[in-house]
Amino acid sequence: MKGKKNTFSAVKFRRGFAGLVVLMSVAIIMLLMAIQMKAFFKTPLEPATPIVDINRPWLERDKILDSDRLISLPEAPKPELSKPIQITADVRREEKPRGKITVEFATSGEVSGNWKCSYAYQDRQYSYTADFKGNIDIEDTYVDQNDNEDESQLFFITRGSYTKTIANQSTGVSSDTEGCVYVTGWLGPDHSAHGRITITTDEIWSAVYTWNAEAK
Repeated sequence: MKGKKNTFSAVKFRRGFAGLVVLMSVAIIMLLMAIQMKAFFKTPLEPATPIVDINRPWLERDKILDSDRLISLPEAPKPELSKPIQITADVRREEKPRGKITVEFATSGEVSGNWKCSYAYQDRQYSYTADFKGNIDIEDTYVDQNDNEDESQLFFITRGSYTKTIANQSTGVSSDTEGCVYVTGWLGPDHSAHGRITITTDEIWSAVYTWNAEAK
């Protein structure tokens, strides 16, 4: 009888252990399913390189005309391009100076220019050089922050390339990054102008600089 009792106890133990293993397996499966469901419904993380500004000029690049297409020229009250116009302005980003921009308007409506910038931050020297070209677009109407229209402002859009150089002053090592630059803005009849420089490497990340030129 004693042997039978020990055998019965061993069977109960094995059955109890097997039941415990099953319960643990079910618990692990449910935990894994819960983790997967949480990941599925979780709000996506912000991108590592978010767009700094909602300005996306590449969505308007169809306004940049090929060289064989005629550009419609402006009439008053917009500035009439009876002679070439050159604008030079200081560039800023978050209230910090970031070089100078030159924008030239041809009598044909073509627009071209360049931007140069150099500044130091900590032990690094940053340099930007950019060239761009495009054209005016008389169809766009300027609207200010109060939703007031100004028919006298002449819109322009350009596209080009930029090179960013970072030089480590401690090690003497430098690196270059290349990307696309868009310069957009508005020219007034008194030849005042203002606009933006937008740089991007993939049309996902971008950085925006602003510039403003006083009337001549």
